[in-house]
Amino acid sequence: MLKKIVLVLGSIFLILFIGALFLDKSLTLTEEIQVNKPIETVYSFVRKLPQWPQWTFWSQKRYPNMQFSCNDQNTSCTWLIPPANTGKLKLQKEIKNQKQVYEVLLGENFPFLLTFSFSKVHANKTNVQMQIYVETGYNIFMRYFLPMLKSKMQPDLQYTLNGLKNSSDSRQNAENRRN
Repeated sequence: MLKKIVLVLGSIFLILFIGALFLDKSLTLTEEIQVNKPIETVYSFVRKLPQWPQWTFWSQKRYPNMQFSCNDQNTSCTWLIPPANTGKLKLQKEIKNQKQVYEVLLGENFPFLLTFSFSKVHANKTNVQMQIYVETGYNIFMRYFLPMLKSKMQPDLQYTLNGLKNSSDSRQNAENRRN
């Protein structure tokens, strides 16, 4: 009887392992939005990492107890959302007024790339594309979680882009009131 149980459990594990080899090992999520600002303004707004908690999905509105800090060069940040959620963000590559690529580490072992791409629609309108790329490699367990991850992260992208649009529009309205 014990041999049958071990054989059945081993067979199930083997089927799951082999099945995972045929699943996608990466996930790419992309969203975009148009912002009524010049490309230089939008690019520099996104590049100000200390302001990210005001408009990204790592926001103090969503996580009131979040602690967010950036280095002096404005190229990397860390955050803590009590009781145990941590993260790191580091600028990997930037092409002025075109692209910003960040390496993000959630917790201790969940890395992904976050890319903002900027293109001019016309003088006062910019298209912003946000992309998240997750690579699981040969981690068969993570491959099973990619579809769930997609459903959890897609709304975060839209939240961030809407936050970007609303924050930059609010800033423009405040500037107009001053003038």
